Amino acid sequence: MKFILISFFFFVILISNTLKAETYVCSFKCYVGDDICTVKYQRSGNFFYSDQNIFTFEEDINTLILTSMKLHTKSVLTLIVDKNTMKHVKSVSQYPENIDFRDGSCVIVD
Repeated sequence: MKFILISFFFFVILISNTLKAETYVCSFKCYVGDDICTVKYQRSGNFFYSDQNIFTFEEDINTLILTSMKLHTKSVLTLIVDKNTMKHVKSVSQYPENIDFRDGSCVIVD
């Protein structure tokens, strides 16, 4: 009986980690020029990671909100994804000036 409970416990952990492993690939008009930029946001545990950012997040069935704050650059990056349409809005604020915001779309790749 103990073996069955331990096996079930590890199975639940394995399944929950698998369900939480997801990657959003989001595209938007670059901040400079007319090119399309693409950023990958990969979930790992309780955080999402992109190139040089670590994001905390909140989500429900319809919305995903990622936030990254950097004290050394005095900046905040926010990404809001509508999970139903996969549209997103991304904003970057940096003291003493607001940099910009962009909108675009995302896909889940895993």
